[in-house]
Amino acid sequence: MNAVGRLLRAATDNPVPTGDDSQFAFQYASANSVRFFAYVNLESTLSQAVEVQLTLDPTRKTLTETKWRGVAVAGNSSYFSFPLGSGPALSAAPTTTRTLASSVVNGSMFVFRDGTGRVLGSPSDPVAAADLPNIRTVTVAVTVGTTASDPSAVTLVNSASLPNIVMGAP
Repeated sequence: MNAVGRLLRAATDNPVPTGDDSQFAFQYASANSVRFFAYVNLESTLSQAVEVQLTLDPTRKTLTETKWRGVAVAGNSSYFSFPLGSGPALSAAPTTTRTLASSVVNGSMFVFRDGTGRVLGSPSDPVAAADLPNIRTVTVAVTVGTTASDPSAVTLVNSASLPNIVMGAP
């Protein structure tokens, strides 16, 4: 839960060198998967943008973190390009993949809200493309155990506010 919260709180819009509006932080968001841009680099002192995807696979009962390292645009270390896509998966090979949790038994994991607290998307439908820029809070719930009814199962719930998101829309 700490890793997921840290990553979400680092979500940020991806600036573009043309001076146009940035690429919005969230590229995809559903009850079981979220993909976003962030400046999280614990491997060196270089400020390196990454694209992060967190995915709950209810069949395998795993929570996976996938990252794509940004490629500097025209040699300028202030702007980065990434593989883009509006669906739940990208065709580009990731830079890294790691399992954050196993034995995850809940059916869905993420709830997204705008600045007014309105829920965006639903357990069966991803957040609409028009609503992705409006995500301001992500609630994460993870239950780890042998089954959802396991009396020894542990449930963790955390709401991550997004301090790096431009607050122009609700």
